[in-house]
Amino acid sequence: MEQELLQLEKNLSSFGQELGRLEGEYSLLSKQVEAAKKKIISLEEQKISDLKAIEVLSLVQKSTRDVVKNTFESLVSYALKAIYQEDYQFKLEFGNRGNLGELDFMLKSPENKEFLPLEDCQAGGSLDVISIALRFVLLQVFRPTFEGPIILDEATKMLSKDHAQNEYNLYKFMANKFNRQVIVITHNERVVELAENKIEVTK
Repeated sequence: MEQELLQLEKNLSSFGQELGRLEGEYSLLSKQVEAAKKKIISLEEQKISDLKAIEVLSLVQKSTRDVVKNTFESLVSYALKAIYQEDYQFKLEFGNRGNLGELDFMLKSPENKEFLPLEDCQAGGSLDVISIALRFVLLQVFRPTFEGPIILDEATKMLSKDHAQNEYNLYKFMANKFNRQVIVITHNERVVELAENKIEVTK
């Protein structure tokens, strides 16, 4: 009987030690669970904050893109109307091909009652006008800004000489609007006649 009591005491002591060990593990795990819960709450708050930041950046990106788009469209449309004295409209069309962004140049002219890609338009000299206007806009939106004059070398070689006065007026408008000196290299005698300062190069 005494032997059995000793065994029971031994077992009780062993259970007590095991209980103490389990209580220690429980306490440690409880602390880890609490820490994990706090970490989860912190990560959720960070996630919400990041999502808001992404939303703000997306709005800023869209707003910036819209400003650039409107600037390009209005100035190029103005240049076309100034040259041809007719209702031309230029439009940038953004799209996606897979994960890559796309940008198409669209033109509506008196001949085309809807916007068409430039390559589908009987554009002729209008491509030269669009190219000039785009150069001016790109120089203004580029950062850091380029300084100095803008040199146009036979920039409107496809444009009819009948539009010489309007072409010259456009150069003056661009020079004044962007506060840039515009140097035009041309064989168009009418544009040469209109120019305020001339340098003739002969053989």
